[in-house]
Amino acid sequence: MKKLIKIFILIVIITFIAILCVVSRSKRYTNDVNKKIIKKTDIKEIDYLNEYDGYYLVMDDEYLYVLNSEYKELLRIDPILMHSNSDNYDIIYKNNQVMYFADNLENGKLRYKYYDLYTYELINEIVLGG
Repeated sequence: MKKLIKIFILIVIITFIAILCVVSRSKRYTNDVNKKIIKKTDIKEIDYLNEYDGYYLVMDDEYLYVLNSEYKELLRIDPILMHSNSDNYDIIYKNNQVMYFADNLENGKLRYKYYDLYTYELINEIVLGG
């Protein structure tokens, strides 16, 4: 019985350490990307960052920027033009269009929803499974 408890505690500790390593690496990667963007562009402070399909969507206090994988600016959008992101969806760049993106699991089905950045209207919905 004592041996079983020791094995269980060891498994819990190893799992906890593994999770810490993954979180640490993810945070370090995000910090590295932030530093590269600040170094290679005119952006000085990053309030929002999302990497999607080889593009970086970066927001500072002035604009939303779409950068390619080489940190070249493709688009610059004034936040005044953007619809309020009340549901806190991710911002993505797909098919030469900036949009809000949500993925939800509803009734055993995975739903991908794409919303217009300017009007918040549903552009497309993809349902997988179920």
